[in-house]
Amino acid sequence: MADVDLHIEIIGGIDWTQLGARLADASRKVLTDAETDLVEFFSDAWVGWKYKKRPKSAPRLVSHDGWRGKIVSTDEGPKLAITNETLGWRSKKPYVAFIKRSKGQEQPEWVLVLQDAQAEFGKKLGAALVDAISKELTKPKSGRRKVRPSGGKVELLELGF
Repeated sequence: MADVDLHIEIIGGIDWTQLGARLADASRKVLTDAETDLVEFFSDAWVGWKYKKRPKSAPRLVSHDGWRGKIVSTDEGPKLAITNETLGWRSKKPYVAFIKRSKGQEQPEWVLVLQDAQAEFGKKLGAALVDAISKELTKPKSGRRKVRPSGGKVELLELGF
């Protein structure tokens, strides 16, 4: 029997062209689901304000009702932005970023609410994102078809050993 050196090389790969879009879509779905809960969380925390030196005729709960969520596309993927662009009743300028509940408070109130939101939703949202991305990575690419060799023939090559 003759010595035979048989070398087989199998080259495989991953089609990365659609992967970024698929992962962004999976992330976007999770963020969209979380958007309503986070806006509601900020609105619920944004109560109990004292309206000192403000005329009784001035509108109330304006900044409470001003919380909005928006999914923003970035180079790193989709992000969830929670904003409040309410304008001051007197200044007509955005003011929510500067509001503090008391004079001695070091940080604006929105920072404290954000910390509470991160504690409440951070792990759950992170786990939901990991789960959605994992499922997307293991899901077969849609639109795949089995392809047969041209003409339906399979040729067997006889090896001389």
